Amino acid sequence: MVTNGEGYDTFDTPYGPVTLPRAQSDGVAACIDLLVARGEQPRWHRNACGCCVAVHGADPSRGGYVVGSDGTFDWYDACP
Repeated sequence: MVTNGEGYDTFDTPYGPVTLPRAQSDGVAACIDLLVARGEQPRWHRNACGCCVAVHGADPSRGGYVVGSDGTFDWYDACP
């Protein structure tokens, strides 16, 4: 991860670099911590809308978190 001075973080992923607002990056990290505490192996990706990030375990049909660009997140029973 590269922390940019403009309030953004950039992550290297298998699909190329992904830049997130710092608040969203912090929200993704919090969701990863919550899933790890449940024994999950977290994965994350941008949703089709391009502004939200989904964070879920190995099986997204079991639910996951959606993190908005402002860093707030909600649980969904089936991850989008």
